[in-house]
Amino acid sequence: MGRCRICGNHAGIFRNLHEDCARQYEYEQERQRRAAAQAQAAPDFYAELQVHHSADAEVITAAYRRLARTYHPDLNKASDANARMTRINLAYETLGDPAKRAEYDRQRGNTAYRQPPPPPQSDPEPARTRTQRPPPPPPEPARRSRRNTSYDVNAKDELGYTLLHHAAMQGHVEM
Repeated sequence: MGRCRICGNHAGIFRNLHEDCARQYEYEQERQRRAAAQAQAAPDFYAELQVHHSADAEVITAAYRRLARTYHPDLNKASDANARMTRINLAYETLGDPAKRAEYDRQRGNTAYRQPPPPPQSDPEPARTRTQRPPPPPPEPARRSRRNTSYDVNAKDELGYTLLHHAAMQGHVEM
C-alpha cells in the first residue's frame, strides 16, 4: 500500500498521492511560481525607499537622502552597497518624477493610493483631540435674593436710626 507524500495517509495500491492532495500541491506550486515571477518583474520602489504608497514628494526625497548617506559606496564598505545604491537611485528616479510615479502606480495597480486627498474643509471651530477638554460654560449671572443682602443692619443713618428702626417705624418689624 502506498502512502500519500503530502498528507501521509494511505493513498491506495498504485498511487502515492491523493487526487485532492495532488491538486492542492499543484496549486501551491503554481502560486509560488507566479509570486516569484511577479517579484522579479516589478520591484517595489516604495519598499526600497522605505516609504508608504501615499507619501508626499518631500517624504520621498528625505528618505532617498537618508538612504544615500547610509548606503553610498564611498561611505559604506559592504559588498552589496553598490548594488543597493543602484536600486535606491532607480527607485528615486521613478518615484521622484510625478509622471513616472503615476505610470508606475498605474502598472502596479496602486491608483487608489495616488488619489489626492480632499482639501480640508474650513470648520468654524478647530478640531479637538481626545486629550483636549471642552471649554467651560460661561458663568451664570449672580442672583440676588432679598434675604441675603449685604446691608449692615446696625449701620445708622444721619438721624441715628438703624435699618431695624426704620423697618419698625414702617410696621414691617416689631421691636
